[in-house]
Amino acid sequence: MTRFRISAAIALLLFCAPLAGRAADDIPAIREIQIEQLEPALPNTDFVRDYIQVKVGDEFERHSIARDVKLLMDSGRFSYVDSRITRTGNDVILTYVIRHKLRLAEPVRVTGNTDVSADRIRDWLKINVGDPVDNAILAGHTRDVLEEYRKRYYPRTTVKWTIDSSASNGLAIVTLKVKENMHASLRKIYFIGGPAISRRDLRK
Repeated sequence: MTRFRISAAIALLLFCAPLAGRAADDIPAIREIQIEQLEPALPNTDFVRDYIQVKVGDEFERHSIARDVKLLMDSGRFSYVDSRITRTGNDVILTYVIRHKLRLAEPVRVTGNTDVSADRIRDWLKINVGDPVDNAILAGHTRDVLEEYRKRYYPRTTVKWTIDSSASNGLAIVTLKVKENMHASLRKIYFIGGPAISRRDLRK
């Protein structure tokens, strides 16, 4: 009986061994790594490969690809990163899809302002040449501009912007459109109660 069990165990091991080998062989390898750029597209993408750790010939592992996507996003150079897998026989083609962050090509242009100078508004904005720019970044920085206006009694000021980009070099020109509206001023003061003190004394 014991001899039968030993023989059966050996037979099972011999049967499973080739299956395990075939399972390992079924893991696809990375045959090619491609970089796909969404606009703005730069002429050279070699620097993108400096960030990724997955190499051609590696086994396909989703967690490794997810790690590379995170590394690319954490670099601060991209506003969008994703990956795409294309199966080709027993191998796969790995494509990283990226969108570069635009960078400011020249000082921000300011239009529509009358009471506050363009230089002062640029100081409030705190975005300099070479800094990354997109709608989210500008939305945050223009809130600071509006707050400075409110401190100076321009509560109805509005700020809009446009981003003109060049697909060939990843640079952008930003124009702020400021509408200051009317400056708030104190016209009348009303005193209610307090009859023991004259209005003339209160105004002093």
